Amino acid sequence: MGYKALVTLDIPATKEQRDIFYKSLERNKWAKISSLTTAWKVYFLDTVSRDIGIKALERHLATSKTESKVNKVEYAFQLDAFDIVINTN
Repeated sequence: MGYKALVTLDIPATKEQRDIFYKSLERNKWAKISSLTTAWKVYFLDTVSRDIGIKALERHLATSKTESKVNKVEYAFQLDAFDIVINTN
């Protein structure tokens, strides 16, 4: 498997807007980390370079923002070849 992204989002929005935003991310194969309220993970194929992965993440976020009519999206992400470590205990 290629690069893995850990993304955290801050979306000041209504519940309806947030639901639309999240559905858009899910269509792009984003997976919500269920016990962490604003964290998502995204996995890329081996053939995707880091630069292309970053552009894809930014494009997905911009598309989700447009579809949900959210005014502002703040995010941070880390894209790396190593696995994402998640502990929810």
